[in-house]
Amino acid sequence: MSEEGAYIQNVYDWLSNCYKYEITKSVNPGSVCVGETATYRICYNNIGTKTLPNVTLWDTLPAEVSYVGSSVAPTGNNGNLYWWHIGDVASGTNACIDVYVRADSVP
Repeated sequence: MSEEGAYIQNVYDWLSNCYKYEITKSVNPGSVCVGETATYRICYNNIGTKTLPNVTLWDTLPAEVSYVGSSVAPTGNNGNLYWWHIGDVASGTNACIDVYVRADSVP
């Protein structure tokens, strides 16, 4: 690698500490029967040193479930694709959105 390439890599390494985040998704319970409900939990965590600007989270629900509601109203949806405009997320923020679904069919 040239010195220039090493310099560019070091700049990216330095910047990567500024804007770092984690997103996790879990479901409870792990399995349901048709007609039962489950909760998807989508969590976001800004572990960087800077505010994340203009954040929008999105998730596509499986075709076999129907959206029932969520702990934060979605900004919009297109079929089973739902999104939530969160806005700016300050460093150290750790929050979750619960999405409630009903099983409509067997996969």
